[in-house]
Amino acid sequence: MGAEPTADSISVAQMLLATRGGRRDFVPLSRAFLQTRRRGGGPAPLSWFVKSRRRRALELYLLAHALASSEPYDVALPARVWALALGLHDTPSSRVFVSGSWTWLEQHRLLRTQRDGRLRRVWLLEESGSGEPYAHASEDKSRKLDYFKLP
Repeated sequence: MGAEPTADSISVAQMLLATRGGRRDFVPLSRAFLQTRRRGGGPAPLSWFVKSRRRRALELYLLAHALASSEPYDVALPARVWALALGLHDTPSSRVFVSGSWTWLEQHRLLRTQRDGRLRRVWLLEESGSGEPYAHASEDKSRKLDYFKLP
């Protein structure tokens, strides 16, 4: 689990981003993903990943954000493609890992999923974990300054 990305995983991720993510070289994320937006702050979704030691689930979540960059903010790919993009070998256990990560992310209300044939379609939700529908920074002018760009 602690291995660095391989050339193959980087190639798969770059190919996915080129075909689906467009020309953008960053992922826009709400600051609510980093810290609760209230007086004094507080833990936010990023802390859930850290406390649970879910680095690859975080990578999967960020990749989904990069790929679901336009309305309706969804993406559906085979589990083996997600696994390869994460640097995992295409094995039954890596596909189960991807599926389990989607379930964990859905339980934390960061996204919602639905079966789409043999695929699992993933829709982004608000980064704070509120379960509210996702709004891109460029569309929600009231929150535009509350976003940051993750390269």
